Amino acid sequence: MDKVKGGTPKSNNLCLRCRQAMIVLHDNNQMLIKCSYLNQIVKRPVVQCSYYEDKATPELFEMRMIAWTLSTDTHGRSIGFKSPSHLKEENPIGFL
Repeated sequence: MDKVKGGTPKSNNLCLRCRQAMIVLHDNNQMLIKCSYLNQIVKRPVVQCSYYEDKATPELFEMRMIAWTLSTDTHGRSIGFKSPSHLKEENPIGFL
């Protein structure tokens, strides 16, 4: 298992930090990594991947769900920030 010192893993294997990876650690410290994007077992450490998604950062959908929206409508409604729950009430389908 990779040791973490100062918040940075020592391994350069991107799969260990990727959202697309399923990682299984066996009792003899052997690791099995399956990439759900490629739908195959990864046999060697990956140092560069165009499909890499850092699992430590939220996905775009998650960020939209918690984001506040600035309302600029001047047709009698108030102008200002609206919470995501408020926008759901106004437009329950496709509120963002």
